[in-house]
Amino acid sequence: GKNIVGVVLGCNNYEVIDLGVMVSAEKILQTAREKNVDIIGLSGLITPSLDEMVHVAKEMERQGFNLPLLIGGATTSKAHTAVKISPSYSQPVIHVLDASRAVGVVGSLLNPSLKPPFVGNIRTEYDRLRAQHSAQTAKPLLSIPEARRRRTPIDWKASDINQPAFTGRRVLTSDSRSPITAGYIQYSVHQAFDAETPEGWRYQVQNEYGADFKYQRHWRTDLKTDAEGQPIAQFIPYADATLGTIHVNASAGAVLRYGINLPDDFGPSRLDWPGDFTSPLAGQSTDSSIYVFVRPAVRAVAHDATMGDSFFHDNPVETEPNPLVFEIQAGIAVHFTNHVKLTYSQTFTSLEFEGQQEWDSYGSLVLSSEWTW
Repeated sequence: GKNIVGVVLGCNNYEVIDLGVMVSAEKILQTAREKNVDIIGLSGLITPSLDEMVHVAKEMERQGFNLPLLIGGATTSKAHTAVKISPSYSQPVIHVLDASRAVGVVGSLLNPSLKPPFVGNIRTEYDRLRAQHSAQTAKPLLSIPEARRRRTPIDWKASDINQPAFTGRRVLTSDSRSPITAGYIQYSVHQAFDAETPEGWRYQVQNEYGADFKYQRHWRTDLKTDAEGQPIAQFIPYADATLGTIHVNASAGAVLRYGINLPDDFGPSRLDWPGDFTSPLAGQSTDSSIYVFVRPAVRAVAHDATMGDSFFHDNPVETEPNPLVFEIQAGIAVHFTNHVKLTYSQTFTSLEFEGQQEWDSYGSLVLSSEWTW
């Protein structure tokens, strides 16, 4: 603490003489006389320093010093300074709360016009603290016999004390059978990440096999085209259904996207109706495209294995999925060619399971490739 005070005062053009730690009162006062200092400061880190400060104050009074005495350090306080140290020395004794206050205190004490009102305010405050301390009454204590009479009765014989599995020492070696398994380690890791709530198990990577089958249908409307006839704004409603060992659900939503050279990746142009099926890439520009999009959707959930017991895995924390979940996704996508796409999005979902306290949100960065034949 006093090292910081020295740096702060030194940066404000004050000369500081640091005598170190565990310095005797005799050496402190002798150095003060030899160096003709303006202020003496004492720093206390441990409790015994408090009594030593009182001793230094008494010695300064006995030897006739008229210098201000600054008190600081971890164990000191304004109340202790007012009650214990200040009465031992007739000159200003001031408690400095931290190093940042030192410059203001020293400046006030060394300025002839500022010192009288500053010291007067300190003395008034210390008088109030001493009066407050004197008014405190000691808390009445019970006698030893009375305290023993009021003890909490405990009948150890009647208490149900469980017997430990073993007593003494148990040595674990490399051949010892241990309850630590891969599942136990996984459970312990998830405990560190809020596994006691459903959220902790919602996003675990489960070591299990599963299969989901999904059917999805899109419809597309080109809302706006550029001068060359390329769509720049599209509205794409969709519906899908998923059936499998992990998820059983159905959802509906719509994608609204706006950008440059929007891809012809799905929609009415995939079908030459009435007529034969044509390539989805037919007539599409091979130039890259970029667009922003937003996707609101609603999902009806019948089963979600990530929130409870599945066919291959038992979750320590099981919860029921909410039957109806709302979500909204927004992001940006870049098509480098007809087949490669990079997408960044942020998704917000409503409460997905019982016990969840707030909406969830997550970001994703996906690099995908699609080929059609």
